[in-house]
Amino acid sequence: MQAFIRILFAAFAQAITGFLYVLMVLVAYVNIKVHAQLEYQWLGDSKETLRNRIMELMLLGMLVGLLASLIIVGLGIVVDAACLMIIWPLTLLFSLVLKEQMSFAYAGTIAGLSSLLFGWPKADLAAILALVGLMHLIEGLLITINAKKAIVPVVIKDKEDNPAAAFVLDRTWPIPLVLLIIPLVELPLSAEGISMPSWWPIFDSTSGFETMTMLPLAFIIRFRDIVVAEKADRASQRSGLKVLLYGLLVIVLAYISKLYDPLRYPVLIMVPLSYHLLRIQSKRKKARQDPIYQAPWRGLRVLAIQADRPGQQMGIMTGDILLNINGRPVNSPQMLAEALKKNPTYIWVDIDREGQRLSLEHRDYQNDIEDLGLVFVPRRTGRFYKGYLKQANAFSLKGLLRKESKHL
Repeated sequence: MQAFIRILFAAFAQAITGFLYVLMVLVAYVNIKVHAQLEYQWLGDSKETLRNRIMELMLLGMLVGLLASLIIVGLGIVVDAACLMIIWPLTLLFSLVLKEQMSFAYAGTIAGLSSLLFGWPKADLAAILALVGLMHLIEGLLITINAKKAIVPVVIKDKEDNPAAAFVLDRTWPIPLVLLIIPLVELPLSAEGISMPSWWPIFDSTSGFETMTMLPLAFIIRFRDIVVAEKADRASQRSGLKVLLYGLLVIVLAYISKLYDPLRYPVLIMVPLSYHLLRIQSKRKKARQDPIYQAPWRGLRVLAIQADRPGQQMGIMTGDILLNINGRPVNSPQMLAEALKKNPTYIWVDIDREGQRLSLEHRDYQNDIEDLGLVFVPRRTGRFYKGYLKQANAFSLKGLLRKESKHL
């Protein structure tokens, strides 16, 4: 057993030092840089450095990659090397070019259909489904715990072409991974060949094969969304939980299809189709909903709060309506600037937070208070985020986003 675990960790070490993982990190870095530029465009600053962001994503990717590798070994999910020749490049294609969130489901289905229709590769469909389910399980876990840190508030047009708030989420995780494969030929694909230990398998996908090898590999998981009708952190957590539960369901269905052979092909078709139908339903719902934050008839609606500025220190939150400052009503950024023109050292503000009236205060006797560090939803503007697509594109496989770099 100890030797078996040592081989697993040695293969994982190869995964995080290999060329493919370095390539995935570079792709993640480029996406982070584009997202940081979008953040700077709308907020005037960045919440954290690019170095800190990529280090965080790498650390999380390594942790979930190791977890997934342990699950693959523990369940005995073994796929044919020829399947990876289809699944891996298609996953990258769907993730980076077509920008599909469900890249694993689509790529796995194509590999399974190729096996069914053309006899190549000689695939265990249950194993493919189990691998697809596992990848979406870790995707859902990453979205749930980390996607909310990539929220950028922007301004879009509502159905009447009035300014409204929206929140862009874009997170890319490079994932090192160790897979159990049946090699095409006896090549040193990873460290060495291994035999199945006696306690295997919980998930039997190695019928007819006595040996396999561990293959260090790297994937990329990218989550992208635009939230309009609810708070972005809640939306990202709900999306993550949905993907996580979907992954668990696919693993269960994979095991059932392993026990009942006639179910393999219906399940193979149902896996991507059911999720795509759920996405269509979600997009229809989004298209019918009104933005949660628009400019109020009185006061200023807070779109974003800059870090370490008086607004954040006072406890002002996104969505709050700033009504008064030092007893003076504010209905425009100019009125706010006028109220702060004398550079006071003590201020108090009245805000409306979801119908509740609150008073907040801030003191700074060493430095004059010149600006609160708040960004507001404008009443009139000609500057909108162009990455938001309306109902006309709501049912496209390409989702609600276009590449942000085209719209900076």
